[in-house]
Amino acid sequence: MTGGPPQAHENDWPRPPGLILAALALAAGVAAVADGQDNGWRQASIATGLVSAVLFVAGLQVAWANWRWKAHGPGGRVWINILYILLGFLLVSAASPTRHRIIYAGSDYRVPYQLPGPVDRWSEGMTKEITVATSGVGPVLIRLNLHESHDTLPPLLEVVAGGAVVGQIQVKPGHGAEYPHWRTKGLASSYSVIVPAVALAPEKNEVILRPVSGSWIALRNVRIWQLPRPWEPWRYLIEPWNWLLFWLAAAMVTAHHAAALWRARGSRGLAMGAAMGVMTLGLLALILAAMAVYVEARHRWMITQPDNFRSREMFYGSKHLRDAQLGWRLLPGFIGKTIENGASEPRPFYIVNNHGFRSLSEEMEFPPRGKVMALGDSFTQGAYLGQTETIPAVMARKLGSYVYNLGVGAYSTDQEYTAFTQWIDKVDVEWVVLFFFANDVIFVDQPIGHKFEKPLYRTINGKVDFSGLMPLPDKFVEEENAKVRAKIEMEKTFCCFSEMPEPVVERAMLKIREYLFEARYPGLLFSTIVADIRKTKGKPTPSHLDVTVDLLENPGKYQAQLDMVFQFLAKIKEESLKREKKYFVVFIPDFLQLYEPDIPARSNLRWAFMKSCAENGIPCLDPSDELFRNSKYNDVYFIDDGHFSPHGARIVGEMVAERIAETRP
Repeated sequence: MTGGPPQAHENDWPRPPGLILAALALAAGVAAVADGQDNGWRQASIATGLVSAVLFVAGLQVAWANWRWKAHGPGGRVWINILYILLGFLLVSAASPTRHRIIYAGSDYRVPYQLPGPVDRWSEGMTKEITVATSGVGPVLIRLNLHESHDTLPPLLEVVAGGAVVGQIQVKPGHGAEYPHWRTKGLASSYSVIVPAVALAPEKNEVILRPVSGSWIALRNVRIWQLPRPWEPWRYLIEPWNWLLFWLAAAMVTAHHAAALWRARGSRGLAMGAAMGVMTLGLLALILAAMAVYVEARHRWMITQPDNFRSREMFYGSKHLRDAQLGWRLLPGFIGKTIENGASEPRPFYIVNNHGFRSLSEEMEFPPRGKVMALGDSFTQGAYLGQTETIPAVMARKLGSYVYNLGVGAYSTDQEYTAFTQWIDKVDVEWVVLFFFANDVIFVDQPIGHKFEKPLYRTINGKVDFSGLMPLPDKFVEEENAKVRAKIEMEKTFCCFSEMPEPVVERAMLKIREYLFEARYPGLLFSTIVADIRKTKGKPTPSHLDVTVDLLENPGKYQAQLDMVFQFLAKIKEESLKREKKYFVVFIPDFLQLYEPDIPARSNLRWAFMKSCAENGIPCLDPSDELFRNSKYNDVYFIDDGHFSPHGARIVGEMVAERIAETRP
């Protein structure tokens, strides 16, 4: 008999099309690539579209192979297959929405963990609104996902775009649970608003959500969908339809194989097939569980995770005073406290002495004598690090003597030189150590550093006039400092600090729930897992946005600024030796430079700096290799930020202390 479909026999086991497995692998790859593109925009729905389309095609393929259709034979099958392929491309196009972006609370200073309302008097100095950027082309759908909201005074949020109010969000009451119980005891809720394209001109593409009444909310994330333009109606098939398409296609294939098993071996075959399906799902669940445990175990040093909350408001915001010669100092006498691991009493976590520098312990005055003067920026100051975790604190323990921490966030080499001149004759030290970071090159000749006005040294034909400091105007300094003093508290408790408030297993269970219920379709599931794994490997872009890839790879473009940096380094060496102090410089590698060793060009600035050290006779220490070796066991940076984690600061502090201890008098 010819021309008909094959007949089922007792030993005919239906074989799952290899096309399905290939599609799953392809979808995972597409999701992985899409997840890393466009600064966080997720296109995981493309992967879902691929899986859905191929499953649908596979279902038709197996149907054609077993059902009695009129179209059969080589010629008919060729045309039918072409039709299937075309249908698959149409499904991919229809099921793939435009770009989707997720901003997690705490990963961007404009999206805080907790947004206070107008009635919250405790919120002085905190972020009072949420700001998200869009592409400025076409309407956008913004979805606000909350962990918790106030139980009696939930806020009314105003949505502003293009300077006009385009909508409102009335938040529902929550349980009122406080941190760190938002994720476990809070009443999660979600709210959406569509912002029309007319409100989003390219030059005004920010959407602001601000509370106009009520109390606080605790944020999980903000999701942004770039909606289709009017001439793209096929793009209106967004997530739900994509998800339904996948499960309908999967159900079609499953039902057909179940029918084939029944025809082949009856109820026994169907039972065996069901058992195999359950075993497969169980294996998948075990894989997801293992992945969740791995991800959570590696997230210890991430400040985007609520399980290691280190308040950014404690370190930045209005915690500085302007200074005519230095540009700015830390707020003298400021004490930031935290509640640790459920303790009832807050403890000091961040203390600034009376001179505007971080204390080593709890002293408010510098002692007259110590071992080392440490100069630098936020790495030396210890951004997000407690009193015992900073590089100078590690050095002091190792050396058994006091280390002066003259590091202040955003200082460049010229400001570090000024701090050196102010203090070198006021304290008695044996060593001067300067910690250099890449953005010193960018701001050393600029009047503004990190949005703060700064004084400059005059230069003549590229040569620095060290006696020609042009300070900030006294009136400007007084006016700016009056604004800070009028609104700042000198002692404040920031809730809460806890390195590991929950066991890894408990957090892994929450992560599994996220994988299964929040990632509703395969593309997003693949994308979420890939993003989590990347975070454990330190692949996300650091927040040191001023340290560009161009600076790291092409330091020759910045040769004039590098020359200025080394003039300041050489001058500090000269003044130190004149006072019989020993001196060396520590090169702090950038996040990208360390975590992308497979791109050799990332280290060009490092090699150029160390070469200049040798040419100028300046002793320099490069801890990059040691940091890289240790990064295999734990994160040496806060991997959403680019500053040293406690682990990284300890490595550098111990290396510097060992260098000092080993140097002969």
